[in-house]
Order: sequence, then structure tokens, then C-alpha cells
Amino acid sequence: MNFLIGQTEYQNKKFPMHSHDYWEIIVYHLGQGTLFFGENSISVKSGDIVIVPPKTLHRSNTQGVLKSF
Repeated sequence: MNFLIGQTEYQNKKFPMHSHDYWEIIVYHLGQGTLFFGENSISVKSGDIVIVPPKTLHRSNTQGVLKSF
């Protein structure tokens, strides 16, 4: 099994709808934002963990500075 671990920092960024061929685990370390799955959305903030299954269409918006691992 392969793992890719990275840290990203965004400020007021919008990610377009996309999907991956792998599981995505997002740990929000600082900031807040909104994660969209089709017609549904969830608010995310510092301390939240989101797991996105493979081939799941999703997009996000961040407000302020958002750091994720």
C-alpha cells in the first residue's frame, strides 16, 4: 500500500469539483471552510478530520488561512 503525506496552506482558495483514485484524509489544522459533495456541503474548521472515498466528486472553499495535512 502506498501513502502520500503532505501539508498544504491556502488563503481564500476555491478548489473546483474533482475526484481522486485514492482515499483522501484531510485534517484541518487551522482556519475554516466549506467542503461540497454534489448538492451537499459541510462546514469545516480547525480540528476537523474529513475522509473522502476514492472517485467521490468534491470541491472546497476556504476562508482566511486554512492548513491541512
